[in-house]
Amino acid sequence: MATEENIFWFPYIIMIIIALIGFITPFFLKDNIVFGSRFPNEIANHTEVDNLKRNFKHIYLTVFIPFLIVIGIFLFNFPGDNYFNVSIYGEIILSLIIHVAYNRRSKELKKELLNRENIQPQKGVVIVDTTLRQEKFLISIWWFLPSLLIIISNILALLLYYNKIPAKIAVHFNLQGMANQFMDKSYFHVLLLPLTSIFIFCVFMVIYFSIKISKQEIDPNRPETSKLKDMHFRLIWSDYAVIMCTYSILWILFISLYATKLLILSTNTFETINIATILLLLLSSVILAVKTGQSGSKLKLKMNETTTGMNNVDDDSYWKLGMFYYNPHDPSIFIPKRYGVGWTVNFGRPTVMAITIVIVVFIVITHTILKK
Repeated sequence: MATEENIFWFPYIIMIIIALIGFITPFFLKDNIVFGSRFPNEIANHTEVDNLKRNFKHIYLTVFIPFLIVIGIFLFNFPGDNYFNVSIYGEIILSLIIHVAYNRRSKELKKELLNRENIQPQKGVVIVDTTLRQEKFLISIWWFLPSLLIIISNILALLLYYNKIPAKIAVHFNLQGMANQFMDKSYFHVLLLPLTSIFIFCVFMVIYFSIKISKQEIDPNRPETSKLKDMHFRLIWSDYAVIMCTYSILWILFISLYATKLLILSTNTFETINIATILLLLLSSVILAVKTGQSGSKLKLKMNETTTGMNNVDDDSYWKLGMFYYNPHDPSIFIPKRYGVGWTVNFGRPTVMAITIVIVVFIVITHTILKK
């Protein structure tokens, strides 16, 4: 059985990590992005912008420190997956409310500073690098082949030893890695985890291609530096996608063999491996995001480039709540995130909406099957 300490501490550590992500997100954005709003160069480093960021730190800590203490006391006395899930959802909603509020305040501050300082920013400039698609700057797609071979091996092993699998198999695990849902043995239930790994493999492939074909956003104030940082950023995250894909598929292989009793381990060993795996996935992505920054903005490159003084086009109107991009006139499907690190999609494209619906339907159907 999982220890009571792990039942409390592991979910609580995850909540602390999520709170930390919300706290640091505004500070690894581009210099001219303030809480999801694009500021002209003339006011991007204004004193009141710094004051707004300091105010965010104060409010965020004032809200989340008591929140985590109260939730921690509650979960310690009433441990359980359902209470933890509700707490996580509540934490995410609370964090979103704070970030959306500061996105609105940043837009108000931008308007106020432009009027007060009587600044007429130059017309925005869009720089397009037509050579990006021809340059080979990502890790080769063939590095995903080991993940695919692991999936095939997992399926073959389960089919080959199907008769040795118990009549009841685990099909769902809690965060500690403890089985909390069992089903009668069938080919579908036995292969459910490998099918999940296929879905995860496809997700990482989409991530890889989004890195490759996503819209490039070059800063016209430092175009060459911006371009080089963006290319390094894409290379680093494509490497990370390959590594995490392989790691995740191996993790599912491990769980699959354990769930079908083809791999015999003590409960404590299985629990420890699962906890370590989840923490590694979370912390590695956070550390890499902090190191690279938004679109490589935090990468240290030795470039002696003179600034041009030109601004990006002000496209705040297309970023809903500073997080969701909706522009039917932009043909791009994948674009750099405005708030956070990585890439997002253009919800103004019909293709994106169709894929989103398919994913939601898939999740609902899978959830329904597991609940039967």
